[in-house]
Amino acid sequence: METKEPENKENNPEEDFPFHHFVRRMMLASAGILSYSFEEMEKFIDKMVERGEVVHKDHEDQFKEMREKRARFIHDRRGFAHKRIEKALDEFEVPTKKDIHEIDTRISDLEKKIDELKKSRDK
Repeated sequence: METKEPENKENNPEEDFPFHHFVRRMMLASAGILSYSFEEMEKFIDKMVERGEVVHKDHEDQFKEMREKRARFIHDRRGFAHKRIEKALDEFEVPTKKDIHEIDTRISDLEKKIDELKKSRDK
């Protein structure tokens, strides 16, 4: 007695080698997971790079603003100090650079007049 396979049953390789089918599906699933993971990781990295650029720009703006505030503060303090020193020098009647320059100019003018008078007298 021979047992014959029914003819209406199709030969399905998955049924012939179920373990082979399982291993093949696991390998394909692993490849899919890796592919999906790389795509998602790339999207994530792109988002983080964009965010880093925004943060970097924000910090640059903040540093620029702080430098400007510091420069204004120093300028204001110098102006304040100069005014205080100028006031103190005025109170002690110390001649300023401008006063000395005016005196130098007047002395030069007087020396020229003296030289002219000497020349006119010598003639």
